Amino acid sequence: MKQDAEDIRQCLGETDKDAIDRVGALFIEVDQAAKKFQSLTGIKCPEGCGECCRNSRVETTVIEMLPLALELWSQNTAEYWMTRIHETLDDPKCIFYETQSGSATRGRCTVYPQRPLICRLFGFFTVRNKYGKYVFGSCRVIKQEYPEVYANAVRMLDEINHPSVCTDYSIRIIGMDSMLGNRMLPINRAASLALEKIGYRLEHIANNRPVRTAAPPGGTSENPLLPKR
Repeated sequence: MKQDAEDIRQCLGETDKDAIDRVGALFIEVDQAAKKFQSLTGIKCPEGCGECCRNSRVETTVIEMLPLALELWSQNTAEYWMTRIHETLDDPKCIFYETQSGSATRGRCTVYPQRPLICRLFGFFTVRNKYGKYVFGSCRVIKQEYPEVYANAVRMLDEINHPSVCTDYSIRIIGMDSMLGNRMLPINRAASLALEKIGYRLEHIANNRPVRTAAPPGGTSENPLLPKR
């Protein structure tokens, strides 16, 4: 039975609630920045393209997956997704990507509103190189499908204000939680840990047991669900 996400959120500790709220606020900011960058440059993804989603090297942090984990627990589908992840350990591709029937290259994200930072920025972000200059982090498909738009965007880099600098957002993620935001993991692994972290809390509350918390940075965590360094 589906539960209200806010009811589950209230069962979490203040640290987890704060993390989910801050990540959610950052996601809104990132979406606005990506939209502005698209408007300035004309860059866009080909409709239905799933090239980046099918990449087996997509990585993110546990903290970025907490909003999704909260949503899946509220939908009562968390255990289903954890089972799916554990059953497909040999396939590193994102478990939440659904291939379109009859197509090898087209598909959709089944958790689009809760997707992590890299999925929101990929194709629409800039980074600073070692000389302090902005470099456009586009993808192969955009370069091939829209060569003129891509070339124009590159020419504009020195002229426009850069609202979507990937490194800046990554630093802010780390600042939210030095443990959960500091280590990049395969996306399925990060999702599993986020689901288990919230489930761990809910289980202990249901059994009226105290919840063990993570040790300070540099210490040894008592929570076995946190990623080991």
